[in-house]
Amino acid sequence: ALSRGAKSVVFVLPTRQDCFALVILEAMCAGLPVVCSRYADGAYDLVEDGKNGYIVDPYDKEQLCGCIRALLHDEKLAGRMGEYSQHILDRFSFAQVSKGFWDAFAYVEEK
Repeated sequence: ALSRGAKSVVFVLPTRQDCFALVILEAMCAGLPVVCSRYADGAYDLVEDGKNGYIVDPYDKEQLCGCIRALLHDEKLAGRMGEYSQHILDRFSFAQVSKGFWDAFAYVEEK
């Protein structure tokens, strides 16, 4: 995470490959906007591009740096995105995730 003093401002994950990036969810729990590689598994499930962060091509240096720079220079934007990160966390609660499993079991049981 990039920080100012003791306070983190943005979480950056420029990975070229990653199996489910739980660290993205952890950053969201901390109320941070996320700049994440399009190669991070889970990126498209967790990051709503332009709402709670950005999904970028880590090979595109200008795009990656531009997104980080935008969040570091615009505290209001970073704050809004961080708040939105926390707002969408309910989608990933144990109750919500387990509901999908129970729905799958119910579907199989009907067949």
